[in-house]
Amino acid sequence: MYIVTIIFTGIAIGALARLSVGGPSFGSLPMTTALGAAGALMAGLIGRWLGLSGHAHPVTTVAIATFGAAVVLVIHRLLLPRAALR
Repeated sequence: MYIVTIIFTGIAIGALARLSVGGPSFGSLPMTTALGAAGALMAGLIGRWLGLSGHAHPVTTVAIATFGAAVVLVIHRLLLPRAALR
């Protein structure tokens, strides 16, 4: 259930990022949701490994997953060539 929570958090963050970012598009909705889910899963597993999240810390788990998804999406946006944003 822990991993499912993290993945759904990442999907939601990826979708919100895609819908909330104004200006040029930096990817399709499926791509940003997948990037969000990947970032959330990575951050969630690292947080669990460090003992910062898990079943006893549901709010921390969602916060860590949100942070991981946001970081991956920002890195993706920064690494995109400027030509792709037009």
